[in-house]
Amino acid sequence: MVEAAALLVQRLELEQAQASPPAAEPADTAQARKQIWERILERSATIPDEEWAKLPVDGAKQHDHYIYGTPKRQSKP
Repeated sequence: MVEAAALLVQRLELEQAQASPPAAEPADTAQARKQIWERILERSATIPDEEWAKLPVDGAKQHDHYIYGTPKRQSKP
């Protein structure tokens, strides 16, 4: 059993040593990738105005209520 395990480890090490390093990404592909904010803007542009109108106007102040269901905070006068 020990001999089989040693042979397996030896074989795995040999395979790792022979494996070629991952090919570098071509510059064209790297430049063609869009930034995350560009992707967000593109996707949000496809959302109809009716859906945007359904969002709460106090979402930032009451985020705990909308995310976790906690009671709404009292508005400061």
